[in-house]
Amino acid sequence: MTNQLSLLLSWPVVGALAAGGGSAALVGYLFQHRNRPGAKWFMLTLTGQALFCLSYAVGLTVFDPVLREWLEIIAVVGLHWLGVPFLAFALEYTGRSKLVRSWAFRSLFLVPLTATVLLPLPATRKLYWTEFAIDSVYGVATASYSFGPLFYVTLLGGTTIAGVAALLLFDTVWSYGPLYRSEALAVGMSFGPPALGLFVWLSGIGVVDQLNVLVYMLIPQVMLDGYAFVGKGMFEFQPATSRAAERSAFEDLQSPVFVLDEGGRVIETNSAAAGLFDFEPDAVVTTSVSEVIGSDVDLETTTERQRFQSGGRRREYRIESAPLSDSGGDHVGYTLLFSEITEEVQRKERLSVLNRILRHNLRNELTVVQGHLGIAEDRVTDEQAEQGLTVASDAVENLLKTSETARTVERTLGETETDRKQVALTTLFESVAEVETANPEAEISVDAPPLTLVTNPSVFRSVLRQLLENAIEHNDSGVPRVDVTATQTETRFEITITDNGPGIPEHEQMVIGQGEETALEHGSGLGLWLVKWGTARLGGDVTFDVGPEGSTATLSFPLTTVADAETETHTAETPPVVADGEGD
Repeated sequence: MTNQLSLLLSWPVVGALAAGGGSAALVGYLFQHRNRPGAKWFMLTLTGQALFCLSYAVGLTVFDPVLREWLEIIAVVGLHWLGVPFLAFALEYTGRSKLVRSWAFRSLFLVPLTATVLLPLPATRKLYWTEFAIDSVYGVATASYSFGPLFYVTLLGGTTIAGVAALLLFDTVWSYGPLYRSEALAVGMSFGPPALGLFVWLSGIGVVDQLNVLVYMLIPQVMLDGYAFVGKGMFEFQPATSRAAERSAFEDLQSPVFVLDEGGRVIETNSAAAGLFDFEPDAVVTTSVSEVIGSDVDLETTTERQRFQSGGRRREYRIESAPLSDSGGDHVGYTLLFSEITEEVQRKERLSVLNRILRHNLRNELTVVQGHLGIAEDRVTDEQAEQGLTVASDAVENLLKTSETARTVERTLGETETDRKQVALTTLFESVAEVETANPEAEISVDAPPLTLVTNPSVFRSVLRQLLENAIEHNDSGVPRVDVTATQTETRFEITITDNGPGIPEHEQMVIGQGEETALEHGSGLGLWLVKWGTARLGGDVTFDVGPEGSTATLSFPLTTVADAETETHTAETPPVVADGEGD
C-alpha cells in the first residue's frame, strides 16, 4: 500500500494526472457551450487527450506486462483522436462548417478509426509497435517499444492535421480583429508544446527515452486552452459570426461584384454578377474580367460608366474599382462593384428636358403673356375687368419669380460640391448690403466677428440672400426690420436672421422638415427649399423659430467651417482667401 501511494505521488504520475485532469475539467466546462459552433469537436479532442494522459498515468503505476500494454494501447488510441477533431473544431469555429460535412473531410477519420481497430488486435499491433517492454525509471513503470511504420504515419499525419487547424486559428487572429484575437492566439499556440513533445518522443532524443515527454508538454497546452475558454470566454463570441456576415453580405448584395487578382482575372463573384452576365461562377474563375463581361475595364480608374445588354434591354452601370490589400498592406487585387444607374440616368435626362422647357419655353411664353396683360390693363376702362387683369398679371409675375428662383437653385446647387475656399465673412455679408440697396424701405443690421470661413461662396450668399428677401417680402409690419448675427461657440458656427414679420407659416415649416411635398401640404415656392438644400450642401442645418414678435432662422455649421478654428494641418491644406466674386 505504501509503495502504491509513493508511485501515485511521484512526479511522473502527478504530471500525467495534472494534464489528464485539466483536459477532463475543460470538457466539463465546455459542456455548457456544447451547441456553439465547434464546441463538440473540441470536447471530443479534449476527451481523447484526457484518455491519453489518464491511461498513461495509471500505466506508470502498473508493472504487470499484459495490463501495462493494454493501458498503453488505450493511451495511444486516445492520442490518435486529437488531430482530426481539432481540425473540425477549427473549421467550424472559424465559419467553415461546410467543409466538415464534406466527404473529403470525413475520410480523415479513417486515421483514428484505423488505430482504434488495429491496435487492440495482436496480429495488427505490430504495425504500430514491437518488442514491448517495461522499464523502471524514476520508480515508475515506463514502457519501451520499437515504433512500427504505421505508428509514424498515423501520428505524424495527425500532427500535420492539427497543424493545419492551428494555422486556421492564426488566420482568425489576423482576419477578425481584437474580438477573437487573444483567444484564437492562445488556442493556436497550444499546438506548439505537444508538437514538440511528440517530436522528442518519436525521435528518441529525450533524456529518458522510456518516459513519454508528450504527456507533460500537454500541461502548458491545457493552461493556454483554459485561458481561452475560461478566462476569455472563447465561445461567447465567435469569428464564425463575422465570417457568415461577410459571406452573406457578398452573396446577398443585389449589385454585381467581382473579386479580381492583380492581373484582372476573376477570383470570386456573387450571384448578381452571374445573373447579369449569364455565366456559371466556377466556369469563369481565373478568366479575365474583360472577357467575362465582354468589355474592357480600366482597373486603375476609380469610377466609369458602361452599358450592357441584360434582360432584353440595355442597362447602364457605374463601375467602381477598389484595390485590395492584404494585412501587410501589399496590393493583391481589386474589387469591381457594378451599380445600375439606368433609372437614375433616365430620370436626369427627363428632368433636364423638363427643366429646359420650364426655364426657357414657359418663361418666354409667360413674358409674352405679361406684356399683353400690361397693354390690356392700360386700355381697359371697365373697373371689374381691370381688377381681373391685375390678378392675372400678379399671377404671371409670381410664376416668373418662381422660374427665376428655379434658375437660381439650379445655378447654385449645380456647382461642384467640393468647390470650397477660404472667404472672409465680411465679404460674404456684402450680399446683405445688396439686398438692403434693393429694398431701401427695410432696416437691416449686421453683427459679425471678423472671421474667415471655408465654404462655397456662391451657395452661402444665395442662402443668405434668400432668407433676407423672404423676411422682407413677406413682412406686413410697415417697416421691415432684419437683424443678422454671426456667433462662434466651442462647437458650432451659427448665423441667425431675425425679422419682425408674421413668420413662416407652420405648414411650410412642416413641408421643409419632412423633406417632401404632398397633395395636401405644399410650400408656396422654392425659396425655402433653396435655403434647406443650400445649407445642407454647405454641411450645415437650418431651423426656424416663430415667436410673437417675428421669426428667426438659424443656420448652424460645424466649427471646421471657421478657418481660424481648424488645426494647422487643415489650414495649410485650405486654399487662400479669395475676394468676392473670384472663382465663382
